[in-house]
Amino acid sequence: MIARVRACRIRNSRHEEEATMNRIAIVQMCRRRAVWIAGLPLLLACVGCPEQAPPADTKDESGNVGVEGVHYTDKTPEEWLKLMRSANPQVRDRAIDAILLYGPDQVPALAAMLEDPKAGPGRLAAARALGAFGSKARSAVPVLTKMMEDVSDPYRDAAAEALGEVGAGDSQAIAALQRAAADDDPLMRMVALRALRRLGADDEATVRCFAAALEDADVNVQMAALEGLRRLGAKAAPARAALEKAAQSPNPLVGEPAKEILRSLP
Repeated sequence: MIARVRACRIRNSRHEEEATMNRIAIVQMCRRRAVWIAGLPLLLACVGCPEQAPPADTKDESGNVGVEGVHYTDKTPEEWLKLMRSANPQVRDRAIDAILLYGPDQVPALAAMLEDPKAGPGRLAAARALGAFGSKARSAVPVLTKMMEDVSDPYRDAAAEALGEVGAGDSQAIAALQRAAADDDPLMRMVALRALRRLGADDEATVRCFAAALEDADVNVQMAALEGLRRLGAKAAPARAALEKAAQSPNPLVGEPAKEILRSLP
């Protein structure tokens, strides 16, 4: 990381426009939380963020802020939270990047946005930001669970994904995802199974969820279950019967992984 930071240092600041583009490119490359929480402030310092605010935001006829009008150093957390409600997905993504720089102190405000019916796509952005905070956003598990279990919520899958990032070791999050693994919506079933895998859940109820999903009519759900069972290693043994049946599937995306897992079982 240090070597990369040194490589990013801009020695010639005469071309401010070029430097600004470099800053934005670096930020976009550092969106994964482990990188930008640990390294993005240092990277930004290395490329020389301006002390004065950049030009004012540009807006289109509808009043939406354009991407070129978004900057990382000229706004308060409250202003970034407002931008997370933008109809422009690129603006929302940049707002997520920026709000994470302010740390987990923003978790309560993000959780509150999830419960604001007027926030629109901001609720999607808030769920993603909470997920990026990982276990530091564990206090948001109840509101994320409520959002996920609302069948009328258009962003419930994003809430499930976030639970898979923030809910490690949280019994409420794991139980909620286990219920979601039997949801009527195949997308929700797939997302819930993948979230359980990411959480490292390995209790008997989770194994049963994975085993039951091997008989799902949706191949994506089956594949998510296989991914979870592979991660469990020897703890997947109670799912042996379901794996043996899945191994007979004519679909190689299901049959071959099932055979591989069976061979690894004691």
